[in-house]
Amino acid sequence: MNRAALFLAFAVCAAPCRAGGLLDPSDKTIDDYTIELTGRYWFATLSGEIQADTSALSGSKIDFPDELDFEEPADPLIEGVARLRLKKILVRAAYFQVTFDETKRLEKTIRFKDVVFTVGTNVDAQATVRFGGLDACFLLVDEGSSKEIGLEVAIGIGGRYLGLEASIQNALTGVDEDVSKSGIIPVVSAIASVSFLNCFKIEVEAAGMRIGGFLPKIEGTFIDAAVEARVYLASFIYVAGGYRFILLNAKWDSSAELELEAKLKGFFVGVGLTF
Repeated sequence: MNRAALFLAFAVCAAPCRAGGLLDPSDKTIDDYTIELTGRYWFATLSGEIQADTSALSGSKIDFPDELDFEEPADPLIEGVARLRLKKILVRAAYFQVTFDETKRLEKTIRFKDVVFTVGTNVDAQATVRFGGLDACFLLVDEGSSKEIGLEVAIGIGGRYLGLEASIQNALTGVDEDVSKSGIIPVVSAIASVSFLNCFKIEVEAAGMRIGGFLPKIEGTFIDAAVEARVYLASFIYVAGGYRFILLNAKWDSSAELELEAKLKGFFVGVGLTF
């Protein structure tokens, strides 16, 4: 979905709010909830490169879109988000899994751990990423009211689980090599939102950390951020759209090393329920 289509969809959804409102002014505010559940359809694209070494040999740096045709997921990318609001404490959890799967004729020779795949070889390449997030934030700013205009700012700490499984196979001979790594990354997180007319909300989320020291050992930089605009159809249901960005530059260090420089980014649409 391009930006123009996304904007048109929001304009159609927002029209009833502007025309008189789907929300009764005497109804509860859109920020008055305990539990919030959101589903996002993410139009994500992948960029970056991977390098898998052995203890004795260095692997090639393999570019995801250029050399493996990894750019768009093999299946729809659905992210689930849940929130718990307890007075001044906001707890947020999220999870998604995404797989890239392509058959590619190599334009140059590459080494992936112990196996060399020569130029001109047809390879079946696959990568699966599993992502889980959990944050606990304290509401530092809570000014105004969403029935007119309200501002909220919260900061806190959390963690991200990242799991990666990648493999490359010679399509003719069946010779293959694979790598599997995972780890937990601590993060500092922040959430800021502006709500108005008890119908609209714009929210920004960000988390990040310079990482290292967890099991298995991971070193590098991690950023997780999103901006989202919501239109509430009622105080308990909304439609949303925005942009999501995850960056990971990391090195897993064990008996064999894996280096990953990756960006997963793109627009998303979603729907949410509050209770």
